[in-house]
Amino acid sequence: AGLPRTGTLSTRAALEQLVGPCYHGSTPMIERQDHIPLWMEALSEGRIDRVALKKALQGYRAGLDLPFSGW
Repeated sequence: AGLPRTGTLSTRAALEQLVGPCYHGSTPMIERQDHIPLWMEALSEGRIDRVALKKALQGYRAGLDLPFSGW
């Protein structure tokens, strides 16, 4: 949910209070730079490795902004 620049950081804060960890567009850029290759490959291939995605998202309870709104 949530397109970039539409209050997704405040939405993330609320979701983390309600349901737990939330994957946001800032996550791979700031918190989990080891996820950048996953998303770069997905963009270049036009598809995503579901096994790698499941591993990367383990522990997150919600997601918004890019990359979610792009997929």
